Amino acid sequence: GNILFKNISYSYNDINKVLSNISLEINNKDHILIRGPSGCGKSTLLKMINRTIYDYKGNITISGINVKDYSLNTLRNNILYVSQRERLFNDTILNNIILDKKVSKDELNKVLHITMVDEIINEKSLRLESILYDQGFNLSGGERQRIILARSVLRRPKILLLDESLSEIDKEKELKILNELDKYLKETTIIYVSHTDTICFNKIIEMEDILNVKV
Repeated sequence: GNILFKNISYSYNDINKVLSNISLEINNKDHILIRGPSGCGKSTLLKMINRTIYDYKGNITISGINVKDYSLNTLRNNILYVSQRERLFNDTILNNIILDKKVSKDELNKVLHITMVDEIINEKSLRLESILYDQGFNLSGGERQRIILARSVLRRPKILLLDESLSEIDKEKELKILNELDKYLKETTIIYVSHTDTICFNKIIEMEDILNVKV
């Protein structure tokens, strides 16, 4: 459903103000880019949606229900937050992506293509059964981020929060992946946070500082 922020203010330690009286609405199934300089509150907004941050002033509702009234279980089952530093396991590439989810070969291949993980496998002469040691230490940061994104896309959450999740991927690949995501996850609300000037989705929220939010 729609996500509504109403008169949201937030400070770290009651001193450092991050957001001040912010109101905005994100419609169900919107694909939105939030961009702005570091420290302007982009990540904070995302963490409020999945209730990682909850000691703010104001109200946030999803489908008309206050976020604080949902059980954490319900939120975690429907909302997926992906940071730029998620972990890989010492396991196969395949198991890192599917976890314990049953997935068809067609769907898996589609997601590998969208996230360009198929390219990593081909370029490095790997297989899906290849083991990732030391949490993917033999991969670049951008390659690890693509594998984690594939894992996230396969879960098909109702709301996908991407917090600079492609920060270590070059601009051309980032745009290509986001354009494919835009087409593939039609039923998912996607909010992508970036501090770069990437234009990937047709709705953009500009956060200039704690007081200026332009939709």
